[in-house]
Amino acid sequence: MRASQIIGFWLFLLPILLHAAPLTLEPSTSKYSALEHAVYLEDPAGKLTIEEVMGMPADRFRQVSAEQFSGGYSESAFWLKLTLFYRLPETERERSHDWVLEIAYAALDYVDLYYQAYDSLSHLQSGDRRPQSARNTPTLNHTFYLRFPPNQTQEVFIRVKTDSSLQLPITIWSPATIFSESNLAQLGFGIYIGVLMIMAAYNLMLFFSLLERSYLYYVLYISSFAFLQLSIAGLGSLYLWPAATAWTNISIPFFMGASSLFAIFFTRHFLETHTHSARTDDVLKIVAGLCALLMLLSFISPYQVSLGFGNILTFVLSIALIWTGALATFKRYPGAQYFLLGWTCLLLGSTVFMLVSTGVLPPNAFTENAAKYGSALEALLLALALGEKIKAVREEKSRIAERAREDLHAGNRELSIGLAQLERSDALKDEFLAKVSHELRTPLNGILGSLELLQLEDISPDIEEYAQSANTSAEHMLELVNTLLGFTEAQSQVAEEPSDLIRLRDICTQLHDNYLSQLREKGLRLNFELHKDLPSLLLGDESKLCLILKQVLDNAIKFSNDGQIQCEVLPEKLSIDTSIIRFVIQDCGKGIEDQYLHSVFDPFAQTASDLDAGLGMGLAICRQLVTRMRGDIHATPCTSGARLEILLPFKLPKDSARLL
Repeated sequence: MRASQIIGFWLFLLPILLHAAPLTLEPSTSKYSALEHAVYLEDPAGKLTIEEVMGMPADRFRQVSAEQFSGGYSESAFWLKLTLFYRLPETERERSHDWVLEIAYAALDYVDLYYQAYDSLSHLQSGDRRPQSARNTPTLNHTFYLRFPPNQTQEVFIRVKTDSSLQLPITIWSPATIFSESNLAQLGFGIYIGVLMIMAAYNLMLFFSLLERSYLYYVLYISSFAFLQLSIAGLGSLYLWPAATAWTNISIPFFMGASSLFAIFFTRHFLETHTHSARTDDVLKIVAGLCALLMLLSFISPYQVSLGFGNILTFVLSIALIWTGALATFKRYPGAQYFLLGWTCLLLGSTVFMLVSTGVLPPNAFTENAAKYGSALEALLLALALGEKIKAVREEKSRIAERAREDLHAGNRELSIGLAQLERSDALKDEFLAKVSHELRTPLNGILGSLELLQLEDISPDIEEYAQSANTSAEHMLELVNTLLGFTEAQSQVAEEPSDLIRLRDICTQLHDNYLSQLREKGLRLNFELHKDLPSLLLGDESKLCLILKQVLDNAIKFSNDGQIQCEVLPEKLSIDTSIIRFVIQDCGKGIEDQYLHSVFDPFAQTASDLDAGLGMGLAICRQLVTRMRGDIHATPCTSGARLEILLPFKLPKDSARLL
């Protein structure tokens, strides 16, 4: 036989062999890898029907190669034909005739399965672009229940049309085995997502506690990455948005862009790239803009375009972040070594996953889950990096606080020395003023005595007028010296606990009697009005109270010409053991103008015109004494005369009567 005849014979026989080589299923085996037993037909237009495909001759189908459906992208629809033979001995005819065909890649858009179930053609549907209600079974991957009679050849046709990576890991399982394997796989994936969510929740609480934005960006990154993994695995379309079929494909590139964007935010804030590497920071800003563009493209561009752009961007981002981490590690930035190691793990895992998606690497248990392993390690390492940085920040704050405490102690020591010197100077000043005042009183009293004796002599009217003028000036100077002495005594006194028994009626009567001669000379009346609810006895400093009232009355009499000076005493607030007494003194002078009210108690803020208006040292002494007694004194506007109000707190003796 010639060579051409031999080749022609085998070419004629090959389709028959392909068509006649079924995958034999036996009860003793619970799992079969079926893709290598399939033949396929490409439908570029995607318009072939099942009837047309079933009527195709065997030579239209081609054998599936090892790399044919393990990655890559195509706009064609693909028909796969799988011939099955369920071998079952006659002694086991009662055994279940059910098998489960699984395509373990959740991101396929449309999957249709056809097979002759006894006397009818069964059509089963799946695919993430279909709502869950239209799918054959609500499972993570694309699963189809098959029931056909034993010891007969059965043809199964599978139509696949997808914009995602074309991966068709077809496995045939016994029902019991696939459920146990599926539960184990979902448990592992649940643990993986749980780890990410726990890390996100824990760091979210840390963010609310510390208000450190790095934790917030970490939470957003981990959450976005977890949603990305849920979308890739098909759990998003299964549980989160079962009816939102359009969002199923959009979600993958969208969450790729979102997780990348928040990763850049986290990196820039965590490593503070703007402080130590401006160029790297600018590169990260550019990549962040591309990530935002990817999120937009996921809504407006074809899935293949946005997904391809996302894969490239993810690789570029990983390289940029690893470079940033290496640079920060070289500069000994706290936490940078964990950051670098974490992104290296994610880069390796993502690279392996992308190589699987594009068909460069074969899919298996490790390569398909490499991104999950890398991301889980990365999440843990980034959390360690955050902890390392916070630890370093706290140590730095502790060092700063320690230096601040040392500086504060040194400053307090210097301040204490300065205050001691100031107190000594103030004490020396008060002592000097007191001694000068005492020394001045003696010669002034001598001058006054001499002037009074001179007036008793027989002198000329001119000399008598001069003597009278000198006597008035000397009396005014003596009054000024007494006021200055009272001011220094008020400055030097220390507030003490009240101990004197005070009878307000007796004090008011005594003050009235003391001023009686001065009142008659000026034609004035002094009226004390005591409220009926005043306590009969008070505990306090009687000398200070008398000095306060004396200074106020001196000021009132001095600047009143005729009329009545009113002094009202009434209880402001009463309790079981405390009483606040209000003293209201109003003279009949020309009053205090509004512009002087703020400086009436400050002798050093007054001018000569102020003193003429009725402001002097007496009120400054009053304020000092009132303050030391923990009270309050203020001047209030009045239509005529000057009105002063004094509030002073007093203790009440336990055995005293409450009313006058």
